Amino acid sequence: MQYENRLYQILYPNQALVASQLAPEAFARHYLIGSIRHYSGKLVFADIDIKFRHPYFDIDGGLDRLIPHEDGTPKHTKFICSYRVMEHMDFDCIKSLYLSTSEAHVLELKPKEYDKKHQTGFLRTFAEIAPLSMLVMSPYDMAEFGPMLDLYWASDFVTPVDSEYPLADAAAAQERLESRQATGKVVLRP
Repeated sequence: MQYENRLYQILYPNQALVASQLAPEAFARHYLIGSIRHYSGKLVFADIDIKFRHPYFDIDGGLDRLIPHEDGTPKHTKFICSYRVMEHMDFDCIKSLYLSTSEAHVLELKPKEYDKKHQTGFLRTFAEIAPLSMLVMSPYDMAEFGPMLDLYWASDFVTPVDSEYPLADAAAAQERLESRQATGKVVLRP
């Protein structure tokens, strides 16, 4: 039987580039429920264009070893790389992103342009995909948020200070934060 070869980038709970002959839903089921290396938890992974290549990865070698089992069932996984995967990926090669519950219920997120415009001061909550441990609340929209992260990680960004209060005026500092008028850090000084 002929199966479609696929590339998946696992983003959470670990980083990996994996070749598989399973469709996305079956891949999530195998990873979360059907594997002998049973993992219990959520899974985030991307379906990567099969034509993607980078010299860091031996993708062709992984695909060459992606052979159905003798009984005719598809090869579930062939790990290509599990170290420094994210930094060598071409994000234009992501076809879809998949979020899966621990029971392997899968939600596909397809790429599209972010064209939302929001009112000034409207707060948004962002969770980074890798690592998933960071949660950020920001007045920036998606188009503005990415470049702000780039500035921050390049160390060219200094968080502005909106206002400073003596510790005795902590209530006034809290009121400033709650007013949603602060455009930077509100600092309490001892």
